[in-house]
Amino acid sequence: MGTIVGALILTVLTTLLTILHMPEGGRRILFGFIVLFVTAAYLRIIEDR
Repeated sequence: MGTIVGALILTVLTTLLTILHMPEGGRRILFGFIVLFVTAAYLRIIEDR
């Protein structure tokens, strides 16, 4: 379920950034930061258990 929600969020974000005419390089950097943030949050949640 989480994978589907994540894919949906990234699709909506891609569409929004395309509408705002953000360059492809900026989108890739933003997606990289999002992946790093989500991974760090996930690891923190797992460590607390």
